[in-house]
Amino acid sequence: MELRARDVMTHAVRVIEADLPLTELEHRFLADEVGAYAVCQAGKLVGVVTRTDVLKEMDLDNTIEQLAADQVTNAVAISSGSSLAPTVGDVMTRDYHSVDLDEPLSEIAKTMFHHKLHHILVVEAGQVKGVISSFDFVRLYVEDQIGGQHKDEAE
Repeated sequence: MELRARDVMTHAVRVIEADLPLTELEHRFLADEVGAYAVCQAGKLVGVVTRTDVLKEMDLDNTIEQLAADQVTNAVAISSGSSLAPTVGDVMTRDYHSVDLDEPLSEIAKTMFHHKLHHILVVEAGQVKGVISSFDFVRLYVEDQIGGQHKDEAE
């Protein structure tokens, strides 16, 4: 019997608010050791934010000095209540991909591959129930739950 989303997903989905400043987001990525968050606004799922989303937003021409100056500017903006500091909502993916609990793992793999996703949300009736990452596929392979037929050929 083929594995389904419910069989392999991580149940503990990390959720953050859309108005969280990006400077705080990076601290959360490091503290939580995750690469993606479900994003909510007023308790409703509105998107997904990944480290890649943040990197795409960065100006790669910035020097270290400019990045440090931006950090100071952002800290002042945050402390004064100003909206100058970019937020999660500014960089998140609003048109996110998701699967339902009974989606076959083979279809999830195809979706993730074709859309170049490292994370995909598992939802039921509009509620996030879990997340599947590319690391989950590696774990399943190592645990001999998928891809066993290829191991004998490689040895």
